[in-house]
Amino acid sequence: MFVGILTELTDNNSKIKLLLQLIMLAKMNIGVEITKACSRLPWKILFGLSSLTYIIVFKLIGYRRKVVISNLKNAFPDKSPQEITIIAHHFFRFLADMMVETVKAISMSKKEWSRAFNTSNIDLPNSYYEKGKSTITVLGHYGNWEYLVSAYSRDAKHTILGVYKPLHNSAFEKLFASYRCKFGMVLVPLSEAYETIEKYLSKGELISIMLIGDQTPSADRGYWMDFLNQDTPVFKGAEKLAVKYDLPVIYASLDRTHRGRYTMSFKTLFEHPKDTMEGEITEIQTKTLEAQIMNKPHLWLWSHKRWKHKRPKNTPERFISKRYPGK
Repeated sequence: MFVGILTELTDNNSKIKLLLQLIMLAKMNIGVEITKACSRLPWKILFGLSSLTYIIVFKLIGYRRKVVISNLKNAFPDKSPQEITIIAHHFFRFLADMMVETVKAISMSKKEWSRAFNTSNIDLPNSYYEKGKSTITVLGHYGNWEYLVSAYSRDAKHTILGVYKPLHNSAFEKLFASYRCKFGMVLVPLSEAYETIEKYLSKGELISIMLIGDQTPSADRGYWMDFLNQDTPVFKGAEKLAVKYDLPVIYASLDRTHRGRYTMSFKTLFEHPKDTMEGEITEIQTKTLEAQIMNKPHLWLWSHKRWKHKRPKNTPERFISKRYPGK
């Protein structure tokens, strides 16, 4: 009843509506200032908060526990219930750590970034710059991908275009954009991706287009293939761009060596995408991520409802993998 009355009042009284907007803006700004303050805390305190978050939010409240357990059971049908539970707990501990790591990144100095994030073979992507070639860099929601997308522009010679979906909360969008772009990365909203990429390439600027490839498309737009033992729709965005402009495709891999410490490495998946068969780039990209997940499963984002769609019966054959058909 209160919501209905409030809605009617705001529809008919612009002053009340403006007041509510100002209250919401104030709440967002307070949240941003608290986040900034937390980012200046020492690692020891932040990881203490992480451990507390793990106990309260994940262990006691059980945030998305059913989703995580269900995803793990389907992905690893041969593992025992005990093994699934162990992976789930390791994942929730990591997720709590990742939250404070991401907050810490807001205020980290260049020296702190160097200590937290190393790159093992940046010469590989940089070699394409020396050859005068732009590239596409693909990755997944594995490890602290926020660190990866920020640090890549620190070490790469290319201008990094990070294609992403902006946050609905404008105050936090501005806050997180500030550290993502700290080393020169250009954030490109998904809705403006093709136009922006075309603009950079037409000017002859050498770029690397960074795409996270394990997000979930709608059932009728996805390319269906086997991923983690399940029939899964995946995006073909990286493949489409790679083939259209014949850009080498590089996979960015991430390994967590300690709490708050990561190492990034690269490998070339395809030198000449125009020579590939349809679906091949998408499949190899997805299977490369799968191999990474199998190695350290707790570092992938299991709380995401990745398999919420089922393949429509009328899905065209060209949208179904022949090399890795879903089960």
